[in-house]
Amino acid sequence: MPKRKRGITGDAASRREAIRKRERRVVETEEERSRRLSTMAQRGKERRAEETEEPSNSRLAVMAQRGQMRRAEETDEQRNSRLAVMGQRSQQRRAKEADEQRNSRLSAMLQHARERSLNVIEGQNHHQIQTFYVARSVLYPIVEEQNCGEMDNLCLKCGGLYFRDEKNTRGIYTHCCHNGNIIEQDSVYPVEMKRIDGWFR
Repeated sequence: MPKRKRGITGDAASRREAIRKRERRVVETEEERSRRLSTMAQRGKERRAEETEEPSNSRLAVMAQRGQMRRAEETDEQRNSRLAVMGQRSQQRRAKEADEQRNSRLSAMLQHARERSLNVIEGQNHHQIQTFYVARSVLYPIVEEQNCGEMDNLCLKCGGLYFRDEKNTRGIYTHCCHNGNIIEQDSVYPVEMKRIDGWFR
C-alpha cells in the first residue's frame, strides 16, 4: 500500500497565508496601512486598464450584484451609516475639485437630468398612444377596407362622376341629379371674379 505524502495541501496553505495577512494587518501602522491600500489600488487600476470590454462588463456586473445583495441584507442603521459616509465623501470631493471639474460635473448632472426627463416624457407619450389605440379599437371597431376603384363613371344626365359600385338595384346611379330631375343652372359670376380666373379679358 503506497504511503500517503505528508504536507500542506493548497487549501490549507491558502488559509494559513490569509491568517498571516490578517495578523500583519492588525499590527501594521497607519502609514503601512495607507501604503498597502495605495499599492492595492494601483494594481487594481493597472488590471482594469489592461482588461478588454467583455471582462470589464462581467466584473462590473458581479460588483453590482454583490452591492445589491449587501444593500438588501443591511439594516436601517447600516444603510443610514453607509449613506452618511457616501455623502461625506462626495462633500469632500466637491470641496477639493477645481472650477473646471465642478463645471464638468454639473454639466453631466444636467445632461443626465434631461435624459431622465426625456425618458419619462417618452414613456408617458407611449402610454398615452397605447391607451388611445386601445380606446379607439373599443369605441370604433376596425372596419374592413372597401375599395370602390376610381371615380370614373359618367352620369349621362348631368355629367357627374361616380364610382362603379354606386348603383341602385336597377344598375342606375341617381344620387347626383336624381335621374335628371335636378339640373344645376350655370352660375352667373361677377366680371371681377371672371377677371381673377382669367375668363374675361
